[in-house]
Amino acid sequence: MHVIVLGAGIAGSLIAQKLARKSSYQITLIDQAVGPATQTSDHQLALVHPQVNKKSTKLQRFTQIANRLVWQNFQSSIRYSGVYQPILKEDWINSEKLSELILTLGFNQSEIEPIESKIALEKFNIDQPGLWFNTAGIYDLKKLSTQAVETLTHHEMMWGEKVTRIQKNNNLWELFNDKNEKICTGDALVLACNYQTKELLATIDVELPLRPVRGQLSRFLIPKDSEVGKHLPWSAMRGDGYCSPSKEWDAETWLWEVGSSYDEDIDDLRPSKESANTNQKKGLALLGMVERPELSFREESNFVGIRSASKDRLPLIGPVTGQRGLFLATAYGSRGLIWATLGAELIHAYLDTFLAGADFLAAGFLTGAFAGEDLTALEAELSSAVSPSRFLAGALGARASNSKPTFPSGFKAR
Repeated sequence: MHVIVLGAGIAGSLIAQKLARKSSYQITLIDQAVGPATQTSDHQLALVHPQVNKKSTKLQRFTQIANRLVWQNFQSSIRYSGVYQPILKEDWINSEKLSELILTLGFNQSEIEPIESKIALEKFNIDQPGLWFNTAGIYDLKKLSTQAVETLTHHEMMWGEKVTRIQKNNNLWELFNDKNEKICTGDALVLACNYQTKELLATIDVELPLRPVRGQLSRFLIPKDSEVGKHLPWSAMRGDGYCSPSKEWDAETWLWEVGSSYDEDIDDLRPSKESANTNQKKGLALLGMVERPELSFREESNFVGIRSASKDRLPLIGPVTGQRGLFLATAYGSRGLIWATLGAELIHAYLDTFLAGADFLAAGFLTGAFAGEDLTALEAELSSAVSPSRFLAGALGARASNSKPTFPSGFKAR
């Protein structure tokens, strides 16, 4: 079966890599740029960690599984290993109770560890108690996307091709450029092209409730002898925002990367002073320092990417209702690598189903994250939670109620 994957960012490249491991697929990877990960995925500071709540939630379980898969698959390419999350001293319970909570949520001690203030100061230069995520980290999306594309040695890649229209013809999907020239035909089509997905679906009269979300990462230069310079972290940190460990810029200056703004319904790629100020506030909050005018940072540079998000902030991964052979992998928001990893597994499972002519999604596609554990129920929850059918109903994709999602038809264990 010939599968077209449109978009060579982290979403599309990981899907193509996953499919390439199955000899029954011929893959064509298409991108309007001259290589992989040139837009939003051209990002060297992607934070990946599991969500932790006081009680287990679906989102926590999804991110827990994804973090394990990311750690298993990409640990050798990690940029900064481990992430520290401070907890305000007045909210700190104690290590024993937090350890019990972490275990009840399904984590083990090798994944998350409570840290007292004294130890945090010694290890991370942060005088606050918190949680150490041992298997979390910061990844280079550009590097991961490039590595994934390099595995497609026996498949076709089309660079510099901007697709402006799609159509179904004789059970095949056809892609056209702005000159209305047909550039590719395939049995199945995966749209992994971020916000452009909305525009392409409109060409087949399918309305998708996607919105742009602008994210800005700021790089600051901070004097080593300043108050902030003396308290910069020695590890990656997360909280309301995230940051990298401080790195030496020169003999007198640290370089510190802080992110990331979440500017909804904005698609302007120009760096914003307002977003840089927001990132500065987030950085100070991570250090437990109140904002003061004299603590102003000097900007070195900024990275801006336009992400896409759905109304409920969950991604859209799976088949499009009434459009056989058309699949979406988009709306990943600020959890790009988390959802890209799960999305590759899920799209692969859907295409296996499509290839077999089956009308159900077989379970077992997440077993690599929890060896020996039955994940059938969780896989069904995942496929339902991110299914595009929760927003699309009918052959032409009229809006459906978001309060009662339409679940995938049938679900069986292998």
